Amino acid sequence: MKVSKDVPSSCYAIKNTSNNKLYIGVSNNMQQRIYSHISGLRNGKHPNRNLQIDYDKHGETLEYYELEDGIEFKDRSSKELEWILELESHFPNKGYNLNDKRVEKHLNGPEIVIIQGVPDID
Repeated sequence: MKVSKDVPSSCYAIKNTSNNKLYIGVSNNMQQRIYSHISGLRNGKHPNRNLQIDYDKHGETLEYYELEDGIEFKDRSSKELEWILELESHFPNKGYNLNDKRVEKHLNGPEIVIIQGVPDID
């Protein structure tokens, strides 16, 4: 699905009430995206393996929340990351956003290369 740059987006959370774990996402059509999650889970084909495993184990014990709306296209990724970090859904005991490369990059900071000595400049 192509994302429109003109339509504001929303950050949302899916809460598994059986274990209180959260999945955080962002979409410019939250209702359609939630339905897509539900469909994937019901058909056993959700891309988030851990969420699918818990869904299969506990059933449809899910709640859906809009965390923030009116997000501009250019801010989608950073806002989603802010909510992941704020709600700690990147920790295995708290959520399902476990393999998000942005979290690792944010927590580790920029890579710094230290070069010994001073190069000759002629």
